[in-house]
Amino acid sequence: MVARYRDIFILFSALFYVAIIAGGQSTFSATASLDSQAIERLAQDGETSGGSYAAMAAVYLMIPAGLHKLVTLLIGLACIGAYFWQVRRREAALSIAFLSLAPSILTLATFQKDTVLALFVLSVFAILLSRWPNLYKILAILAIYALYASLFRNYYFIIAVFFVMLMVLRRGNRVALFYGLLLFAVSFVFVPPDVYETLQGSRDVVNTFRLNRPAWQQPRTAFLNPVPPDSLWNFAVNYVYAMFRLNLYVLVSPGAKELFLLLNAVFYIGFFSWGYMRRTDAAMLAGALGVAHLLVLHFFEPDNGSYVRHLGSTLPYLTICINAYFANRRLNLFQSLRSTPDEMTADPPR
Repeated sequence: MVARYRDIFILFSALFYVAIIAGGQSTFSATASLDSQAIERLAQDGETSGGSYAAMAAVYLMIPAGLHKLVTLLIGLACIGAYFWQVRRREAALSIAFLSLAPSILTLATFQKDTVLALFVLSVFAILLSRWPNLYKILAILAIYALYASLFRNYYFIIAVFFVMLMVLRRGNRVALFYGLLLFAVSFVFVPPDVYETLQGSRDVVNTFRLNRPAWQQPRTAFLNPVPPDSLWNFAVNYVYAMFRLNLYVLVSPGAKELFLLLNAVFYIGFFSWGYMRRTDAAMLAGALGVAHLLVLHFFEPDNGSYVRHLGSTLPYLTICINAYFANRRLNLFQSLRSTPDEMTADPPR
């Protein structure tokens, strides 16, 4: 029965993705293909050095002409297969089918930076599910993230650092952790202002340019930092404001798309946090990695669509937490039923 539900949801997710990549993307987003168009222009102009877009232009040129959509399709279908790889419960299958909609539309539909990222994420996904000791898993994940960061997106180095910090926080002595976190917090006072500018200034740079585009190309949920990111206090203000805009924008502008984005954010925050609090299984590592992504994305994400698009790239990790959650809930229910005294069959008192 569960396998049948899983097969139905896999088929639904795959057909939806094929429909999107075949031309249905514009039905849901008028701007989602702009990144792939920029990469194609850079490749045609031969600009293949300097920045993540140029790096992707170099990858674009490595693929024979006319095969980019096929490569994108195969990678996308591999991701969908990974989403449902561990599914054993109907609730998990339904949750994952819903969550697969956003990456199908925003992350996997065109040849862009997230296309190559998917290959790195699938490698990490396989490592998380392997039987390796946790130390080996962590080292392998850090190596993969360092490689991707050095080739495409430098901020993946920061995600790797946060991942290590979260693992230390999860495993370490509480007293040592308290003083370590206190020292870490105090160290922010001495951070040069240009570091804050580097972490958050890109939001203003990107959105100032995007908000000057024609109206149909402007992201509806784009926003600027409320204060210049030139001090610790301003950095904190911008970070809290970004958390509100990226996760609760539906309160500012209620609508179907905003509600859809909110539900996605709730799933990612909820299940990654639950996974991180696990003790020993793969869900703990996947949760720590997901929380690291969440913490870093709030530094610079320029709009809700980009936020959910980048969250969508981590969906393979999230499925580990989702499947563990529903399996754990079923196990707890089963144990509670077995441990409940069978008072209904006991002899009545005399």
